Amino acid sequence: MNEPEKPKKGWGRLQWGTVIVVLLMMSSLAVPLGNMLLLAAYQGRQAHSGRKIILSLKVFAQDWKGRYPDSFIDQATTANEVFRRLIQEEILADDSIFGGEISPYYADRKIGSAPDYAEAVKPGENHWMMLGGQSLHHPPDHPLIYENALDSTWPPHWKPHSKGTMVRGRTWSAGKVLIGLNDGSVVIAKTRDPADTFQLPAAMQVDQNGKPWDDIKVLDIEEKN
Repeated sequence: MNEPEKPKKGWGRLQWGTVIVVLLMMSSLAVPLGNMLLLAAYQGRQAHSGRKIILSLKVFAQDWKGRYPDSFIDQATTANEVFRRLIQEEILADDSIFGGEISPYYADRKIGSAPDYAEAVKPGENHWMMLGGQSLHHPPDHPLIYENALDSTWPPHWKPHSKGTMVRGRTWSAGKVLIGLNDGSVVIAKTRDPADTFQLPAAMQVDQNGKPWDDIKVLDIEEKN
């Protein structure tokens, strides 16, 4: 006579407890991971905008003996003025690339009418500062544009990243800022932390001869009144 089959044992409290703990751990990791991926996406799009800005500056310079637009603006003091010239020259069709992804400075795409395009890159619509007085002939690894700093002093300073705040002059997480170089690339620079503000790496603060860049002209962003 065959013996009756033994009933299969179901999962006990130990097994179910293990599953619940694992699920809780996965859910706790999912939110930070999602935030990191979202931040990386923002940063990638911001870097892409920076490359397009530099490319537009280079297109302008090709027709003007290698000189960027600030060379043709009397007493230019802001990057907004320089970038508006790119629209006036019809190199760009709108000003959207000058705004920031997660930034207090965001362009509305309204540029006004030719030839002045006075509505383009208005105060509060430009995220990027610029170092004036340069040309295509300057060293390729020198900073040309960079994400807005706390003010227009050189070298620039930033405050550390703070979640949920959209203010001027803050870094990305881990003290990183995007720097557009004269060769057209945009790099993620890990800033130094001498005190409570962040600075550019030392190699980016000197000229082609390795000396302090004493003739630099910082072109600031324009704030809304």
